[in-house]
Amino acid sequence: MTAPQAFYSLAREIDPHRTALGAFEALATDPVFFWDDPESNFRLAGLGSAWQHVSTDGDRRMDEVSAAASALFDSIERHGDGAGGGPRLVGGLAFAGEPGPPPGPGINTWESFPAAAFVLPSITLERKGGRAWITSVVPLSAAAPDEARAAIEKWVRRLGQSRPASRPLPSTSRPLPDPNDEDTFRSLVKQAVADVESGRLAKVVAARSAQVDGAAESWRIIDVLRHRYPTCVTYAVFRGRSVFLGASPELLVELQSRRVSTNAVAGTAVRGIDDHADVRLENRLRHDPKELAEHQYVVQGLRRGLNEAGVDLAAPSELEIVKLANVQHLSSPVTGRAPRGTGILDLVAAVHPTPAVAGLPRKASLDWLAANESLDRGWYAGPVGFVDPNLEGSFRVALRCALLKDGRARLFAGAGIVAGSLPERELAETNAKLRAMLDALRGGQ
Repeated sequence: MTAPQAFYSLAREIDPHRTALGAFEALATDPVFFWDDPESNFRLAGLGSAWQHVSTDGDRRMDEVSAAASALFDSIERHGDGAGGGPRLVGGLAFAGEPGPPPGPGINTWESFPAAAFVLPSITLERKGGRAWITSVVPLSAAAPDEARAAIEKWVRRLGQSRPASRPLPSTSRPLPDPNDEDTFRSLVKQAVADVESGRLAKVVAARSAQVDGAAESWRIIDVLRHRYPTCVTYAVFRGRSVFLGASPELLVELQSRRVSTNAVAGTAVRGIDDHADVRLENRLRHDPKELAEHQYVVQGLRRGLNEAGVDLAAPSELEIVKLANVQHLSSPVTGRAPRGTGILDLVAAVHPTPAVAGLPRKASLDWLAANESLDRGWYAGPVGFVDPNLEGSFRVALRCALLKDGRARLFAGAGIVAGSLPERELAETNAKLRAMLDALRGGQ
């Protein structure tokens, strides 16, 4: 890997109201990244590309991204970001090193999304709590300070003049026939159960996809996801004419001041039609042996990966319930303290893929998926997030997601298969997850 050129970055605090979604929708003619975490009151948007890193070698993608991030931030002369803001490296990685079979006719799913792709935005807008910053990144030169200031002034003026764009909704949004249909998925689950009960696997996560025509415009979908799933992180990665977006309930790993946080999310039930039914379904979920076993596999896998990375883990936490608009999940936070010199990408490599999206044992489940799952997952269930100049940051598992291009979308959903899993029950779980994105693709209609 060649070292990046040198850069100059300048951060300035701005009115936090100027980081509204409408400003991005109206002005972001060259968006590269969007991230909204309502529970942390944190939002990040990247516009334009000052520099980017692309990995095409799936097996080396983690190492290549980590080396690229270290070299990049060593090359940036930073100004004005002592209190907040600053340059960010944003993007994501594919689920696996090698692509699976193509998804069939329709959208060419992952042509714009290689094994890994990260961008240093030319302009970064960041809001945390009640404060906000804009950061400009330009090539380092004698004129760089003036160029960075001019770029900030231009964007501050444009943000002050912006209004939310108004675009018509599509007339239809309907799933199209898919080669990985319900009968195929039932057969996949049956095979997975047989291989689990034979002892080859402890758990494996089977996935399926669906194609949709007539999707709403990406910013409309993002807005729907933000409001409908306030306990999730809404994310979007823009590459050319394609957008990969979703609302993830699952924190892969976060690193801030050496504090490590992740969350085991596995075990699913639908929501009830009223409060009484919802509590009944929650109690059933809390005591369901199959769902509890699936959940514990994920907890153990995360703790094992972080322990091997040298993280000093805190005591296990109590089981929680995460409630989304259409489903509810078992959840267990996992926290600890990272050793000095450990970066966020080191931790991503240690825990991805988790048993929540692959299975256990890790290698055996990945081999099984490569041999049996007739689907190229691409970035579905891969890590998406950002890295800061301290090589810390946050990554989510790319779930509840869709890939958009030219008004078409492909949706993805999976279910964890353990001993005793029933094909119809797992099919119903994936249908519930697909419906969450299908409603958003209609623009909230």
